[in-house]
Amino acid sequence: LAAAGLDIVEGRLFTLPRGRYFGAEGGPWAVQYLSCLPAEPLDGAGREAVAARLAAWVGRWLSGETAAVRAEVAAHWVEALRRRRPRGEVVLPPLELELDNRADPEATVLHVWGADAPGFLHGFALGLAMRRIRVRAVEVRTDGRRVVDRFWVTDAAGRKVITEAAKGELSVLAVLFHGFAHSLVRAADPALALAQFDALLERLARRGRVAELEGIEAEALLPALAAILGSGVHLFEDFLRLAPEQLLPVVAAVARGEPVAPPPVPAGGELAARRAALVAWRDAELFRIDCDHLLHPERPFGAFGEALAELADRVVAAAWSLALEEVGLGHRAEAAAGCGWALFGLGKLGGRELGFASDLELLFLQAGGDPEEAARLERAVQAFRRNLPARRAGIFELDLRLRPYGDDGPLCPTLDAFRRYYRPGGPAHPFERQALVRLRPLAGDPGLVAAAVAARDRFTYGPEPFDAAAMVELRRRQIASFVPAGRVHLKYGPGGVVEVEYTVQALQIRHGHRHPEVRLPGTLAALAALEGIGAVAPAEAAGLRAAYLLLRTVIDALRLERGNARDLLLPDPGESAFAVLARRLHRDPGELARELAERMAWVARRFRERFGGGAGDPG
Repeated sequence: LAAAGLDIVEGRLFTLPRGRYFGAEGGPWAVQYLSCLPAEPLDGAGREAVAARLAAWVGRWLSGETAAVRAEVAAHWVEALRRRRPRGEVVLPPLELELDNRADPEATVLHVWGADAPGFLHGFALGLAMRRIRVRAVEVRTDGRRVVDRFWVTDAAGRKVITEAAKGELSVLAVLFHGFAHSLVRAADPALALAQFDALLERLARRGRVAELEGIEAEALLPALAAILGSGVHLFEDFLRLAPEQLLPVVAAVARGEPVAPPPVPAGGELAARRAALVAWRDAELFRIDCDHLLHPERPFGAFGEALAELADRVVAAAWSLALEEVGLGHRAEAAAGCGWALFGLGKLGGRELGFASDLELLFLQAGGDPEEAARLERAVQAFRRNLPARRAGIFELDLRLRPYGDDGPLCPTLDAFRRYYRPGGPAHPFERQALVRLRPLAGDPGLVAAAVAARDRFTYGPEPFDAAAMVELRRRQIASFVPAGRVHLKYGPGGVVEVEYTVQALQIRHGHRHPEVRLPGTLAALAALEGIGAVAPAEAAGLRAAYLLLRTVIDALRLERGNARDLLLPDPGESAFAVLARRLHRDPGELARELAERMAWVARRFRERFGGGAGDPG
């Protein structure tokens, strides 16, 4: 009834003994009847529509489709709430509870008082159901703007709720679930949010930590949790991997916009303990930054990438210092003249444009000259990779492939090897010339860093013509490998984000020889510099910028849901997954589908016009 948008003014629910109809073998209570008075009575057609939907749901529930039915009811109810609250505001009606074990010989009577609000009864009953509390009877009454309800309940085994621990847990969890249900207007996927919140409370209950939830500020925490838990599974998995009783206050603080100081990584002690502390600190910071981005969508696009890049820089530097110490080069850990090594970021890390589930592309170099030290630095990079595992596939996963000869070359090549490989007419592939556009020094010997950047400039920004045909052929292979027929791939498909990035990189290479100011690792900063020298017309720059921002935003939303960096196929606009994606972006599904199609078609057309080739149009 709540899912149909109806408010219940008064009503009664009672349960008849199962044996009266089906025999005693199936349990004592089975058949339930509900009589109610809606605030706005339905006409005949309305009653028939609601009755048909209820009958279908009940039939499917009894056939075992409980999770699917609960998800559909939640989705309909949340849509009804959203219609009542078009701005998405969250109203958490206060509750007063009293448990009475004397009034009924077979059930605990739960008295509930609270300010009336849309869906009050459903929100509270949902909390009981999700906590496996059986409801045998209900009396619903609305006294002006105040709800006065009574629930006759038992535990899952049909017993009264007697122990103080059980009564305390019921009171806390029912109130929390009631508030959370009203916060689902903030969830992109309400059914997922409900299931994951239930799992979270179950975990806390098993660990005996429910009482700690009484002090949580529900107004700040519950809407934030609804947004996080309804965003996808990977943030919830991170939440459970870390200690939830510690992170609940972190989520509340992030929701209020307050700074959160993470625990420091110890400077001394055993290497193994320090490595573990570094990884735990990284994961906690990733969770905090992801939550902050999710809960504050009003912040500018680049702020998220900058925060992730800042974290990555610090984590990489700390892990490299530990690796050097592990191989006996701790005296060389300080990034200063004579340390003999240099460390660079590439890709999204180099451009400070990291997003959800981005990997970390890195390049290590050494000065060379001392075979023993060269071998130690090689072992240090091996230790670095071993000691900094990805949180999951694609999320801060280390990628060291962009180096002389790739996986066939040393992990820490010398500067001379770098110069010989990356030179005009050398063995490097054309795409590597593009990739080095995003080279950004992270740390190391200043002289070695400067020499490597100068070698990169001679190779990438030299006067030699840019090989557009090789880039177009690379795009053809990417589309053939990654884009199924009739599907839209946001990264590799025609008009995808790589075509914006490749366009900017190609223009940087063409003009960088005469205009050093365009030699920038970030896509948007480089695009602005190219527009500044007249290499891109203002209208085209605006189109590329708008397409890049849209595609990166949608990609982040998909990665947040799927928890990995690899599956970037857009759901079909007719699928429910696309509607969830649009809600995650606070967009109308139809408008989002149209804008994506138009932007990607425009990027694909401009790419063909500039560089030739027949990559095709987006699906």
